[in-house]
Amino acid sequence: MKKLSPKSIVVIVIIVIGVFFLFSSFYTVDKDERAVVTRFGKYLRTAGPGLNLKMPFGIELATKIPVRRILKEEFGFKTIKAGIKSEFYKGKAQIEEARMLTADLKIIQIEWIIQYKITDPVNFLFKVRDPKNSLRAFAIIAMSQIAGNYLFDEIITIAKSEMTNKMQELLQSIINKLEMGILIKTVELINVTPPREVETSYNEVLQAQQEKERIINEAKQEYNKKVIPVEGQAERMIAEAEGYKAERVKVASGDAKYFNSLYREYIKAPEVTKKRIYLETMSEILPNMEKIYIIDEKQKNLVPLLQMGLKSFTEKGE
Repeated sequence: MKKLSPKSIVVIVIIVIGVFFLFSSFYTVDKDERAVVTRFGKYLRTAGPGLNLKMPFGIELATKIPVRRILKEEFGFKTIKAGIKSEFYKGKAQIEEARMLTADLKIIQIEWIIQYKITDPVNFLFKVRDPKNSLRAFAIIAMSQIAGNYLFDEIITIAKSEMTNKMQELLQSIINKLEMGILIKTVELINVTPPREVETSYNEVLQAQQEKERIINEAKQEYNKKVIPVEGQAERMIAEAEGYKAERVKVASGDAKYFNSLYREYIKAPEVTKKRIYLETMSEILPNMEKIYIIDEKQKNLVPLLQMGLKSFTEKGE
């Protein structure tokens, strides 16, 4: 085997150093990333997308941070394979981090995810040590605090939406105080269940509650069928009675006013008023009579007046 000459060795070393120099001096940044450049661990600058240059041999280091991607953290489970049929893993660590204590001192398993975006890559790297694990720790603390404000049954049934909103607000406030450079986009509760140890008993209780609600609903329906129509009929009768009462009061009041006015006229001219009342009364009665008989005290027989109208009677009476 032919030995390399010293000159050849020097050339090879220079080539290797040159290649290493090129690879350690140039780096590319994707369009959804920013590169935080440090020199001996101290922040120097932030580089944008494209081809960038830095000092070689580890003097300057570039850490790429995805600032335009939505990142996700899972709690209580871990996605092994994503797709149409995703596969999840729930180990001891995942079960423990999802176990919370409710306001009525019951244990509940809450599985949730948070989606976030890095808004400040410099703060993300330097304000908090190990930002990803710190974010997870803060999220678990916030969820524990929120869950402790609700009853077990509320979390299982009606409080999920309210909890996610409060969870997002609380976690974002913690992050802002620490200036982590993170914006929480969404918080979503994936699954809320009792612990496995009591899941069977809880399901039995839930079935009993559902049966109770079913019986109550049936009783309400029966009540609506029988009681409400009767109540409506009673209200209708009361309304009719009130209307009849008001009508009778108004009629009686009108009659009283009429008689009072008539009495005042009678006092002024008794004979004239008496005659007018007599004529008005007869004008109301006679048209409804088929035959009219006038009895003269001096006559022994009745003299019938046939086809005698009201007009002719009143004229003769006058």
